[in-house]
Amino acid sequence: MNMPSQAIIQDLQNAVLLWYRQHGRHHLPWRNLSSLKHKVDPLYGTMVAELMLQQTQVDRVIPKYRAFLDHFPTVQSLASALPAMVITLWSGLGYNRRAILLHQAAQIIVHRYNGIIPTEQSALESLPGIGTYTAAAMLAFGLNRPVVVMDTNIMRFYELLFFGYSTPNKADLTAFAAPFVPLSASREWHSALMDITSAVRSLKSPHGQRVHLLKLLQIIPAWELPLLTHTPFSRPKQNQFRQSTRYYRGKIIAYLREAPDHKRSLASLMTLMQQEQIPENCSLNDLVAKLKRDGLVAYLEPLTNRTIVRLP
Repeated sequence: MNMPSQAIIQDLQNAVLLWYRQHGRHHLPWRNLSSLKHKVDPLYGTMVAELMLQQTQVDRVIPKYRAFLDHFPTVQSLASALPAMVITLWSGLGYNRRAILLHQAAQIIVHRYNGIIPTEQSALESLPGIGTYTAAAMLAFGLNRPVVVMDTNIMRFYELLFFGYSTPNKADLTAFAAPFVPLSASREWHSALMDITSAVRSLKSPHGQRVHLLKLLQIIPAWELPLLTHTPFSRPKQNQFRQSTRYYRGKIIAYLREAPDHKRSLASLMTLMQQEQIPENCSLNDLVAKLKRDGLVAYLEPLTNRTIVRLP
């Protein structure tokens, strides 16, 4: 794979970082930890942010992030919390299993690493809920380490500038991106790529996105860029959330969260869930059993109408 010259890489770095300093979303609390009520370790603050931002819109995460870190400002305070409290503070973010995984990760950090979050990617990836992307993001955003972070927006940035539709696989693209990461500005660089790609995403044609991207950066590339067609992106149709298993799981958690002591009988849940019109192929017993397997609810077997289901 051909690489641009070092001069071109430097020009692009300068343009991207200048744009970010002028137009970046610096108000995001995980980028401005000093705006929080308590002092928060950057690596811990990044871990919480990344778990919350998985499949949840930024605007929904902002107030929840502040409230969560007001209550759990340290990994130790999170590790010592009851799972029910963690799930309660997670309310509104969806995908409640992420809350349990974050809680489990905090407990492992306290018990295995003496409360100090590891700074090696392999050690981070061994924690619940943390994969390759999240581990790299923690190192880049939390420690400013010059590693490559590769999410959908960042991939799109490199695709628009260099590859068009002949995009390499993720591993090759990650290797291609490595020389572009500034040694002392990894945090700014990756934040900038996310923000600037978000700024052009509303345009439907790749050609329009590329033109707008270059306009925002105020650069005329000195290297040969691929010509992209005006074909709009094809977006897969989403299943209606109201009819999804995730919706019904979320309602069960919500009903438990609202109950005194965070618990209800299965019969009580059944009465409440009748208004949700659960389809025949999605039984309440199955939903509750799967929630238990995921660590989101607790109850004593066997599961009957009298069984008390509670948050853990």
